[in-house]
Amino acid sequence: MTPFNTIREIGTVTAQNHRLPSPELLGFLCEREARKSRPKGHSAVLRCIAVTLHRVLPARVHLTRDFFTVH
Repeated sequence: MTPFNTIREIGTVTAQNHRLPSPELLGFLCEREARKSRPKGHSAVLRCIAVTLHRVLPARVHLTRDFFTVH
């Protein structure tokens, strides 16, 4: 399983790369969601991050079948 602090870093960097507001907060929320859902495997971790970003910013982050898009 991916360490939770790594999930936080991935969420933060993803938010920064897509110029989303408050990347540190989004990283924290990704970590918190991962602690609840306990994703197993890399694709599950990425899906957890995508779902978290979509929940926080539904107008900007749209889930797709494979991952997500940012508008």
